Amino acid sequence: MRQSEVRVKPWESRRLKQLRDHAASARIVKRAVCLLLSAAGERTRDIARVTGLSRRAIEIIRRRWRQLRLRSVLDKPRPGRPSLITVEYRRELRRALRKGPLALGYVFTVWSIARLRTYLRQAHGHHLGRQPPAATGPRARLRRRPPQAHAGRQTRRAGIPPNPTTIAAAKKGAIKADATFELWYADATEFDLLPHLVRCWMPKAEQRAVRTPGKNRKLAAFGALCYGCGLFLHHTQPRVTAWGMRHLVQRLLRRARRTGRRVVLVLDRGNPNHAHAFAPRLGNGEPHVEVVWLLRYCWNLNLIERLWKHIKGSRLANVLFASYQKFVEHAESALEDFAKHPDLTLSVVTKTSQTNMRKNLVAYT
Repeated sequence: MRQSEVRVKPWESRRLKQLRDHAASARIVKRAVCLLLSAAGERTRDIARVTGLSRRAIEIIRRRWRQLRLRSVLDKPRPGRPSLITVEYRRELRRALRKGPLALGYVFTVWSIARLRTYLRQAHGHHLGRQPPAATGPRARLRRRPPQAHAGRQTRRAGIPPNPTTIAAAKKGAIKADATFELWYADATEFDLLPHLVRCWMPKAEQRAVRTPGKNRKLAAFGALCYGCGLFLHHTQPRVTAWGMRHLVQRLLRRARRTGRRVVLVLDRGNPNHAHAFAPRLGNGEPHVEVVWLLRYCWNLNLIERLWKHIKGSRLANVLFASYQKFVEHAESALEDFAKHPDLTLSVVTKTSQTNMRKNLVAYT
């Protein structure tokens, strides 16, 4: 018998076809296809083109078939790298996941992988490198995201600050006459050149046609709102970048040094607040500027979002501008109106002043 010849019995052929159609591994499928084509008399060159195997690999598959038959198609046992996790490590890991971080003296409610690894290393001396092991059961609550905020304190992505500040406590302290800090809400948004239609009445079954300037262009606006007094700082640029937020924080830092009162800055976890170019500016602002991070997906808790919504729905809605320059001038004029009239700003961002807001809309828009 030639070295390239493969003989397959009928029942072995049926078994190879089953492995070809239902095998869990691509390696087993290629071996089964190689043996079936070899038994059909196909040339080695054609088999290599179909399966993607080299000629040497095809000859090895044929040789092992003649020696082991069907056992040669299946993979050999692969023990892999020995496990570094001991029985004691698994027991301590299950204990930490079952009790939770609050029961062990921490202020956060959900384990992150980094903090769970730090706890096991400090409390029990278990250290397995930078990557921790996978969860040991279906109830293991490992989450690859920043920890949630505890009811009594505020956590950050980089850890727990020594003197954490909550937004509720900051609101009460910021409106006092002898307050030692100011509470500011900051965020960025984008205004569209294409007209935004709101409150458009039209006949039934007839859609109103509005002309557009063609391709849309955007204007990025950065703003900071002072809680309680209604002060509003802003600036605009073509795109939303970390440098825009750095410019805003720099203005707040100069104000804190001039007034002698610390600035508590509320930021959400969206872009560009976590850009690498923005992080050094926050670190350089301490102790004059303290950042309080909102929870993830809770951007609506930022009061300045109400101001952005009001500007988009009243000042920039239902208007077609002749050019992009006219659009930029109109948007900057609307922002400057709120900067000059703190009472108007407060009426927009305060929930309980709907009547005053309607009056101010009539007066200023």
